[in-house]
Amino acid sequence: MNTNITKPSEQLQSAKLVALPYSFISIQGADAEKFLQGQVSCDLSKLDLNTFTYGTANTPKGRMYSLFKIAIWKEGYLLRLHNSISEQTFEALSKYKVFFKCIMALEEEFKAYGLLASGLDSLPVFSRYPEAFYALNRTQDIILSRCATEQVMLELWSNTRSEVDASSEPQLVDEWFALETQNGIPELYSQTADAFILQHLNLQELGAVSFNKGCYTGQEIIARMKFLGKLKKKCFLIKGSSQAKNPSKTKADPGSALFNAQGKKCGDLVRIHQLSNGDKFGLAILNVDFAERSESVFLNEALDIAFEVAALNYNNGD
Repeated sequence: MNTNITKPSEQLQSAKLVALPYSFISIQGADAEKFLQGQVSCDLSKLDLNTFTYGTANTPKGRMYSLFKIAIWKEGYLLRLHNSISEQTFEALSKYKVFFKCIMALEEEFKAYGLLASGLDSLPVFSRYPEAFYALNRTQDIILSRCATEQVMLELWSNTRSEVDASSEPQLVDEWFALETQNGIPELYSQTADAFILQHLNLQELGAVSFNKGCYTGQEIIARMKFLGKLKKKCFLIKGSSQAKNPSKTKADPGSALFNAQGKKCGDLVRIHQLSNGDKFGLAILNVDFAERSESVFLNEALDIAFEVAALNYNNGD
């Protein structure tokens, strides 16, 4: 997707599986598709057993309260989303479910893991990984998907009860997310739920929205941004040097304000993660005009450490 993508560290390559902080919600039953089509931004009629898609659930004002990956599973669908928004998403969707013949459940036995192509030999059930972005291989209990990243990054969803040898070391988890971030993949957390419109996170570039499928909650605002407005702000990559004298000052929570060289707010932080060498990569929502001037951004008003701004180029595997 982008040039000069950092290669995974030796530690990450040798870790095989990395435990990721995701939860799962299933929606099963005769009306599962009909119910979800009225609530989510993606078009589920386009899904098949060999693909997944990104999607969002939105408020009537078009702001995301959930960002997820979704795949067909059993007699319905399986959503993978960040732990911090899983219960909120479940409760919000439940309010709309009462008129449909379907059952929702938090699938607590499902776990998510990240692995590189080099770690595939630790999964004897799969001899190959999916070649295309958004493609997946599956067994009855396991789904293996290809992330939309320049490197071959794979995500394993498993509900087997057997123990899995996976690392949950924070440094490796953060490095996994830093590699995702370099490829422009956003995340939604409890701190940023109900804060952003999906186009501000470039999610239209990741296939998370259909502008042709019909009505869903928040659709009017999202469609208006597409057809009637000019996108004045969107997601950009921000990069911080490992040479920072005080690394603690490069810490910030999702949703935090970003500042320009004059100490004025210039954007919002979507996510930020650190590689093993200390370099930090984040995604930031910035005004397009500001970002095109190639000015630095800062994580606090003290202007301690400058982050470079770079555009994100999506090719979706084409």
